[in-house]
Amino acid sequence: MILTKELSQVTLEKSEENVTSKTGLSFVYHSMKDFGLNDSINDIFSHYRKKSNREIEPEKKIIASCLSTIAGGERVSDLEVLRADKAFLGSIGWDSMVSQDALHEWMGFSRNGARVRRIIEASALETMIKSELKKFIYDNDAMYYESDKNSAAYSYHKTKEFSGLLGFLPELGICNTVDFRPGNISPCTGVFNQLRKANKQAKSVGKK
Repeated sequence: MILTKELSQVTLEKSEENVTSKTGLSFVYHSMKDFGLNDSINDIFSHYRKKSNREIEPEKKIIASCLSTIAGGERVSDLEVLRADKAFLGSIGWDSMVSQDALHEWMGFSRNGARVRRIIEASALETMIKSELKKFIYDNDAMYYESDKNSAAYSYHKTKEFSGLLGFLPELGICNTVDFRPGNISPCTGVFNQLRKANKQAKSVGKK
């Protein structure tokens, strides 16, 4: 299925791969492009230089993570479900998708994490502005992801992991604050700073 700029218009094509329900995510993918997420990512990572010709672009790494979450993934390892779905990849025009370990390693670099944070915050602000709600509930949680990469660290789970401290606005279904760190960081570290940031975001667009 190929979507044009008019999201109500689609072109149907026969696939040689087994088509699953995940193929429906292609509409979400094109909606994200229409929203301007891809342009925002490319703008923020405009000076990024790939380490090799085989490395997947930052845009595709971030979009892959978003689509996995939308599909119901709760861990970075769930990315492998989409990565193995050739019919889905074909529906969005991709030949391949970033692996979970490659995404872990890439997000572990502070500069990349900071850039992703800017994308998340910018998208959250735009969504808050467009919402008719005047105030939001803020929910915060720390998540852990197992990894054998050198930049991971042993957490209280006694396994090598990365950690992500994520803040959400449940009414809007979006993440608006995030910090990426090694697994040995306490789950409560940074919670107050993110709460202050979320409050500042809301005030900046005239909301609570």
